[in-house]
Amino acid sequence: MRRILRAVKYIFLVFVVGFFVFLLLIQRVPRKTPRLYGVTFVPQAAEALGLDWKEVYRALFDDLGVRNVRISAYWDEIEKEKDSFDYSRLDFQVEEAQRHGARIIFVIGRKVPRWPECHIPKWAKDLTLEKQDNELFDYMGKVILRYKNFPAIIIWQVENEPFLPFGECPDFGAKSVDAGIALVRSLDGGRPILVTDSGELSIWIRAARRGDIFGTTMYRTVWNKVVGELTYPLPPSFFRFKRAITELVVGQK
Repeated sequence: MRRILRAVKYIFLVFVVGFFVFLLLIQRVPRKTPRLYGVTFVPQAAEALGLDWKEVYRALFDDLGVRNVRISAYWDEIEKEKDSFDYSRLDFQVEEAQRHGARIIFVIGRKVPRWPECHIPKWAKDLTLEKQDNELFDYMGKVILRYKNFPAIIIWQVENEPFLPFGECPDFGAKSVDAGIALVRSLDGGRPILVTDSGELSIWIRAARRGDIFGTTMYRTVWNKVVGELTYPLPPSFFRFKRAITELVVGQK
């Protein structure tokens, strides 16, 4: 019995030492490609600050020189009333970015950036999930067909962190995400699809295996009403470790 316990102890010790050696090694992994910086633009955020969102958007290009921008199609704004579509905000954002020679990541789906995360029109909120999906995919199809011929759009992002249970969202699950991705591919197979997941709170494999490109986030300091302000005690090696595991399972993205 003692021999078994000793063997288990040694195996555990080797595992722990090996794990920390691995963390040290991946912490020194050189950067493979140069970094490109961009911004996510949300008109509602500018308006919440009492600003003219169009002026702020133009200033990104004219004053800051931004040339990579992520914009989102908000279902609850575009189709406030069933079968009645208002594309004016998106038209402006896409056309202005293209005029400035910027590149766009275009986010579409039920869950897109900004609280409450899932932007479902009031008329669709009480539908069954199956019926809501049907309405969602009808809306997504119309949006994709409207904007697919703009060369400024280089990537479609389908949903935003769809596997993170955060926000005021129904439990729409992987089946709905897969159907949305399949829809985008069927309507515009020429552009890559980005799928994202939380940097700190998720295992990346489910998201990474579905998209052509995987994206994640890093929040250094957060706040919530339970714990107040919190700074994540996570070193860079934490994210490199998750990347290594993801690439081992899914391959490089």
